[in-house]
Amino acid sequence: TGGLGALPLGQVLHGEVVVGGTNARTVLYQVGEVTEYTAGASLKVKSSDGFEASYVLNADTAGRTAGLATGATVRVVADKEGAVATRVMVVAAGN
Repeated sequence: TGGLGALPLGQVLHGEVVVGGTNARTVLYQVGEVTEYTAGASLKVKSSDGFEASYVLNADTAGRTAGLATGATVRVVADKEGAVATRVMVVAAGN
């Protein structure tokens, strides 16, 4: 038992992976609590292990950001270009 094949992905808090193919890209993932939120502008999320990240929200942002508030638990998936998260998607954790 054990090994990467048994990795419980439902328990992943945050990380980044490289998705291969013709146009390989780096994808960021984070689950955590919203610690700062400015509608249409930015989102800061803190995972339960203390890791924090900020995301820029703009016209390319997908998911449901309307009604977000500090204290909400969210799942964030974003492409990473250089050191910047782009094409951010935000959903309520558990969805």
